[in-house]
Amino acid sequence: MSQNLGWLAVLTLTVGCSVQATAIVGTAAGGNGRDRGFDVLRLKTLDAPALTSENRAQRGLSFYREELEHPTPHLRPPFTDFKTHDYVLARITRKLVVSGADLKTLRRAREKAEPGELRDCLTLVLLDSAPEQRGEMTKSRKSEQPAEAELARTDREKLRDEVIAYVRDVKHPLRLRELAAEALGVYAVREKDPSVGEPLAKLAQRDPHSCYKGGPDGKPVAMLFPVKRAAIEAIKKMQKAKLPLPSYVTRVINVPVEQPLRAGLATGR
Repeated sequence: MSQNLGWLAVLTLTVGCSVQATAIVGTAAGGNGRDRGFDVLRLKTLDAPALTSENRAQRGLSFYREELEHPTPHLRPPFTDFKTHDYVLARITRKLVVSGADLKTLRRAREKAEPGELRDCLTLVLLDSAPEQRGEMTKSRKSEQPAEAELARTDREKLRDEVIAYVRDVKHPLRLRELAAEALGVYAVREKDPSVGEPLAKLAQRDPHSCYKGGPDGKPVAMLFPVKRAAIEAIKKMQKAKLPLPSYVTRVINVPVEQPLRAGLATGR
């Protein structure tokens, strides 16, 4: 695993320094030579009615492996295209949640995984393991997910604490931290756990992680704060569910999540 990570690190540096290398990586990743890396439209294959929940889990794991072995390249700045490596990992994770992938299979994969992006993504899937809360599963797929496959409450609380620690750490990728904040909100509503409000409020107040928002011409016009936005939306869902939240938590829903760029200002992620 460490050897693979070292190879990926070298590859990342090469991609950052060479447009030609980026093109090679895009093709090697199963792309179409357009330097775009993993094609997220392939995630629709998880909706195939013929797939069992175990099939969906295994296919999702294969998508993770493909993206980790051939990371979707980070385009040169100014950065207004969200389809980078962490975006792809977040999309795979979201799809596994809503497609009814087998949790037992994913849990076993998580237990075997070394610390790193794969384990982090699977932790998010397991925390957000009741996708019917989002109304995005069909009735047949709900029945395919047996009640005994749900994690015990204590295990889910451990996952909650792990995800809180993850989302607080700004060294983790932007899009996965954004997804972690979303998952915490879903967990809080499902488990009726208002304690999640405090860490979400702190994220909404001062999380620094940002990215460019592009205008009609593709040029950056503002800085977006996706983790702040996700934390605020999660708190709003907790309010709607009538969870008892202190006023210092509910006040953050008015925190701005977008900052216009001053003329000539160029800051990045």
